Amino acid sequence: MRLVASDIDGTILGHDGKISDRTVRAFHACRDAGIELVFVTGRPPRWLYPLEEQLGHTGTVICSNGAVVWDLEADRLVSARTLGIDAVLELRRIIKELRPAALFAAETLTGFHLEPGFIENGSSELLAEFTPARWPKRSPRTTPS
Repeated sequence: MRLVASDIDGTILGHDGKISDRTVRAFHACRDAGIELVFVTGRPPRWLYPLEEQLGHTGTVICSNGAVVWDLEADRLVSARTLGIDAVLELRRIIKELRPAALFAAETLTGFHLEPGFIENGSSELLAEFTPARWPKRSPRTTPS
């Protein structure tokens, strides 16, 4: 075996935010045996700290539901396949036509953006620790020459 890939939430990380001692020992044994560890998660890069703190993992993480590959050791982006702001805003427009009361949040590589009222309407208390950024404005359209 050369590689172990594992999910995080609900697989190695319990609802209490802890990784069991048994699991930590198993991952350390993999690393000691020269087996590469890669974690895969829906979490954004800013929520990867349990891997570093509890496992000492400093390798690759495929995060943001597969859109981002992050290097924990260098604390840097390896690659990303994200939606452009125009696509996000068009999706928002369509959803708002169907559900005018819908509120949006967007995780980007540069921050977490919340519409006014997003947190106040009963969204996760975990989001309350982040200062909302302004909702991004549509980028200027370019016309082909």
